[in-house]
Amino acid sequence: MKNFKIGVKLLASYIAIVLIAAGMGFYMRSAIIEVNTELSNMFKYGVSPLGELIDTSGMFYEMKIVVWRIVAIENQTPEKRRALMRELDSYVKNVRDGVEFQLNSERTDKGKEILRKLDKLILDFQAGAKAFTDEVERKNIQELITKISKLTN
Repeated sequence: MKNFKIGVKLLASYIAIVLIAAGMGFYMRSAIIEVNTELSNMFKYGVSPLGELIDTSGMFYEMKIVVWRIVAIENQTPEKRRALMRELDSYVKNVRDGVEFQLNSERTDKGKEILRKLDKLILDFQAGAKAFTDEVERKNIQELITKISKLTN
């Protein structure tokens, strides 16, 4: 290249850079298409939709907050407790619907087993809150203290 003029050298360098950039562009385009295809397959064939799982998890924490509100001193009127229990029942229904959706989407037996256990725990959680409110209605304070400690742990 020593005998070539500077213009030819610059043109050859420019062409080499264009070819390298074009090659990288085609490679990156095919890589992006492959990642997109695999991402689509992941949701289509094997992985539960994460958005639904996140929503279900959020509603479960809302359920826990409602139970804390049920045991709060300022909510110890029968009307407030009934209203909070209706709110809790609504969250339980929504969470169980989300768990059912996940269960139908889950492909592995282990995942299905975990979701079934979670569903049972949600029902136990709801039953504990109901037992607590019933106990408050009957004013059995000693058992009430025990139930409070169980619900909050």
